Amino acid sequence: MQKILCSHIIAACVLLSGCNSSDKYADPNAINGDQYTGTWIAPAYGEAMVVERNRVLYYQYTSEYCIQSDTDNGSNADLEENYWQISVDQQRMRQVLSLYGIDQREPEYIKTDILPESCLQNLVKKKNESGYTADASRDFDFFWKMFYEYYPTFNKRNVDWESQRSELSVSLDANSSDETLFYALAEMIEPLGDSHVTVMLDGSDDEGVNFTRGVTLIDRITEEYISNNGSIDNDQQYSQYLSYLEEQSELVDQIRLSYASDIENIKQAANGNLTWYINSDNIGYLGIENMIFFSGDNTDDISFVEEIDALQSAMQQAMSDLTDTSGLIIDIRKNPGGFDGASQLIARYFLDSERELYSKQARLGDSRTELEVYKLQPVNNSYTKPIVLLTSAMTTSAAEVFALMMRNLPHVTLIGESTQGALSDVLSKSLPNGFKIDLVNEYYLSPEGDFFEVEGVPVDYIREFGTETQRLNHMDDAIELAIELLN
Repeated sequence: MQKILCSHIIAACVLLSGCNSSDKYADPNAINGDQYTGTWIAPAYGEAMVVERNRVLYYQYTSEYCIQSDTDNGSNADLEENYWQISVDQQRMRQVLSLYGIDQREPEYIKTDILPESCLQNLVKKKNESGYTADASRDFDFFWKMFYEYYPTFNKRNVDWESQRSELSVSLDANSSDETLFYALAEMIEPLGDSHVTVMLDGSDDEGVNFTRGVTLIDRITEEYISNNGSIDNDQQYSQYLSYLEEQSELVDQIRLSYASDIENIKQAANGNLTWYINSDNIGYLGIENMIFFSGDNTDDISFVEEIDALQSAMQQAMSDLTDTSGLIIDIRKNPGGFDGASQLIARYFLDSERELYSKQARLGDSRTELEVYKLQPVNNSYTKPIVLLTSAMTTSAAEVFALMMRNLPHVTLIGESTQGALSDVLSKSLPNGFKIDLVNEYYLSPEGDFFEVEGVPVDYIREFGTETQRLNHMDDAIELAIELLN
């Protein structure tokens, strides 16, 4: 699961307090709605807003192209009621999601006099809008410009974006089909190996393509299935493969739970995304399967407050049960991410003091935006006994941010595999033909300035996750080593 950002798209995301991330932001109670009106841009994100009294128009742009991406009316357009904060000088604004001591900040917008030049000179109509003209060549160029101007890690991924375009095997012109365009875009992103880069057909969340880095548990199971059964050439073989994949993935989960002293004492909460138990050596285990969906599985109406409320309740319950253990194993090896705020909330239960845990910037042309530092305070009676954090190549996005925070703590050891290397928030875009494009534009940095995008957050001890040998022997090498170290 990619990292979810609160924006006008997820209207249920709200604040419970007006906690400011910076002194430059005014007291929300001192702001009136008229101060939000005007034109605002987030140049590092290629986004613009025109705020009117009862309407907000949203734009996505590059230096050459622009589309109007969305419109909010009525209560959804009331930024004051939707907890946007505005700076003291009324020249900047943003949402800051603050609850239970967490600090999840949305992109900052700067006030300007007019929309970007491309929105004034080349505002492209979208599919289903009056005046829309299909043009696959134009849409490809729009896509290429998005990455050329905002994507930050071409060099780290050894990809020459201009050469990638010239070597494209698919021939495109204005009359090319959506299918041809889709294959061209897929060919463009494959060398990036970035699990946060996705191309989806006509806005679909189900039909799309992306590519991961490293060898994941799914890769291992797939390779052994093909080795034992041959290639997957038809629907029946694909169905059999999916059954095998599900069976082996469930076996990995059963093995992880088999280390409990009593199967009856395994507990779950937060919609099944938190699982915990204590083994016979009084070592605790806390499995965290997601950084989202704690209150339900409805992806169309995600409430940040409900999510964090559910997680807070589950964490209080889990840590109450685990508080007297002599050590703790935290397992995020199958965690695909979610909210950074969720990762922050969980991390607070293990801090030994207030700490700077990470910082972030966004690409801004050939430079970067101002560095933003994230500090957190521990909860009362936080758990500071020895901890082993288990990660894998499937640990992605907000789960990697959790690993980035935890590796700073003196009582934490990391075992497993380097994480996926996709820490940045997803930057969601659209093409005129309706394709949805996900890319990234940010730098997540450790307190020492380490940038783990691409290679992933490293571990102290390498142990592969869910190999065939481990499954056949009903063992988990990382848990075995964690128990040995904690004992």
